[in-house]
Amino acid sequence: MQFKEKYGPWAIIAGSAEGLGESWSRALAARGINLVMVDNQEEKLQLLGSELEEKAGISCKCLSIDLSDTDAWEKIMEAAKGFDCRLLIYNAAYSLIKPFSSIKDHELDNFCEINVSTQLKLVHAFANHLLENNQAGGIIMMSSLAGLLGMQLVAPYAATKAFAWNLAEALHHELKPHNIDVMACIAGAT
Repeated sequence: MQFKEKYGPWAIIAGSAEGLGESWSRALAARGINLVMVDNQEEKLQLLGSELEEKAGISCKCLSIDLSDTDAWEKIMEAAKGFDCRLLIYNAAYSLIKPFSSIKDHELDNFCEINVSTQLKLVHAFANHLLENNQAGGIIMMSSLAGLLGMQLVAPYAATKAFAWNLAEALHHELKPHNIDVMACIAGAT
């Protein structure tokens, strides 16, 4: 099965406006995949979406959503209705470099909401969407070497990236019989 037949014609990328998310967006656009792009940086998101539409000849739906909102996953799934999305990339992450003891409560909440809760609920909803429609597809969750090592000064980030890696590993085996590919991309320093 060709890439676009299995994973396209649309993909959702959470955290798509810059860095690795921008690279995911560009790579999929080069394969002719239309994009539902999600980011909280609206200006960068709109600029990239317009550029990809013009240069790659694809369609982009840009969603300015704060992934720390408890209903972010619902907003994404609702906006993606009507598109044949068969690939989800959860690239978004909240990260700070500082001693654990100096992290504020609201910062801990951001780690939990962005890196765990929204990701978990979006992956769950997306997997169920594929299963209910008997569709092949894929899910990629961005992890990190920090999630394998438990690095100092990034303890909550490392813990949440270990979560993504473990979730992807478990779902890989659970969803494989349904022709849904799941993997964690474990990035190094970027």
